[in-house]
Amino acid sequence: MLIIQKIEQLYIRYDDSRMAVSEFLIRERRKLNQYSMQSIAARTYTSKSTLVRIAKHLGFHGWSDFIKAYTEETIYLDSHSSITDVNIPFQKDDTCLQVAGEITSLKTSSLEETLHLLNDQDHNQAVSLLQNADRICFMGISVNQYLGELFQHKMLLIGKPVEIVTQAEMKFLASTLTPKDLALIVSYSGNDVNRMPTTNLALLKEQGVPILGITSLGTNLLRESSTCTLSIASRERLYSKIASYATETSIGLLLDVLYSCYFQQNYDQNMQHKLDMSRRIEQHRYSTSSGIME
Repeated sequence: MLIIQKIEQLYIRYDDSRMAVSEFLIRERRKLNQYSMQSIAARTYTSKSTLVRIAKHLGFHGWSDFIKAYTEETIYLDSHSSITDVNIPFQKDDTCLQVAGEITSLKTSSLEETLHLLNDQDHNQAVSLLQNADRICFMGISVNQYLGELFQHKMLLIGKPVEIVTQAEMKFLASTLTPKDLALIVSYSGNDVNRMPTTNLALLKEQGVPILGITSLGTNLLRESSTCTLSIASRERLYSKIASYATETSIGLLLDVLYSCYFQQNYDQNMQHKLDMSRRIEQHRYSTSSGIME
């Protein structure tokens, strides 16, 4: 989870000094280097000790560590900003074509940012985890499970089974995994120990199960627990948004790239396997278009 998202949660959840400080941090996030710790305390009618407690609550050792990380994050987000608001991409009076244009812009920005966040080391490690796993178990809830089913379908067509774990069976199945298997866990916030799928992390670590995490930027429980982590473009709020357009696009790209790079490791064999499989299960498909009929 991004630091600014954690700060927004403080603003929403509390009606005390934390709300005053979080409001200031959000409003002045691009100018924080102009303020001393004492001046921020004075402007928010708090104290330096309160600021330190808030920084620790957000997961930092102290105020200076927090300000440094928050400033770096703000610079990064500004440098990859999009004209389209990822949370409210269109307005009630927009035409259908305007809506289409905004959604296209939003998805394009999400794809570009996700690509920017990829690096060879993490992705090569992720593909290696897929290759070495006797069982791949995909753990995600809600729309993430549907995205997992698309990944599962692609992998099945080249002979690599992926198990999609339902929320009801997630804990039971997690208890059956071994160090020879892989838990592929997708969670945007990645931070709730009381909610699936992240509630299984302690059990998986105890059993020595490799974990491939797909989650948002910043520190969270899933990132800290994973053997390897791939990062989602993370600009969406947790709740106040029209839909998870950007997140779904980002996760979809990461899973498609995982599949494609896995495919590439045995390119000729996988191509032949997929063609043979497709011919067997899709032999009754027919089109009058010469461009797509085989």
